[in-house]
Amino acid sequence: MKEFKCYYCGKLSYSAAAIDQQKDPYCECEEKPLKVFISGPMTGIKDFNRPLFHKAAESIIATGNIPLNPAMLPDGLEHEEYLKICKAMIDISDTVYFLPGFEKSTGAMEEYNYARKNNINCFTLTL
Repeated sequence: MKEFKCYYCGKLSYSAAAIDQQKDPYCECEEKPLKVFISGPMTGIKDFNRPLFHKAAESIIATGNIPLNPAMLPDGLEHEEYLKICKAMIDISDTVYFLPGFEKSTGAMEEYNYARKNNINCFTLTL
């Protein structure tokens, strides 16, 4: 069985439930939900891809975790202002989920590189 390192206490866990349900690894030390930032392409996509971001947020909530959803931000800010806000959201995240097509997005790739540089777990999300 594969072992996982708990996000909260650092203890190695062999949680079969986490493996079977393909959930993020955790142990029974905490029942604290994960804060999950959602990253993906927005610019140039109809309605800024908000429906897919909201679907991802619903999926995160369904697992008992907390979505940090940049699609909830208001229209009208400059691209760099959005990135500053998103980087602050990433700073408090336990993990970042990347939506399909993120590799083609300048902003999402900047968020990816920022998260990796700051040792934040990164996963691709398939919906």
